[in-house]
Amino acid sequence: MEIKLLPWSIKYLDDLVKYANNPLIAKNLTDAFPHPYTKESGIKFIETASKQNPTLIFAIVKENEAIGSIGLHPQ
Repeated sequence: MEIKLLPWSIKYLDDLVKYANNPLIAKNLTDAFPHPYTKESGIKFIETASKQNPTLIFAIVKENEAIGSIGLHPQ
């Protein structure tokens, strides 16, 4: 089993919505995290993450499925 950190791509949209649309996930994040998590929410997130240069937010990918996200947030 290999886990990779890859730039977010629209090909992971369904995976993102599947995992992000979980009330237990939303409960542990800021109020800015939408719930229910829709495809529109996912598209906005992927567009934002994809515009960064250098890339700071990555998809955690296992067996070609995005199972999470991790990011660097310099302040």
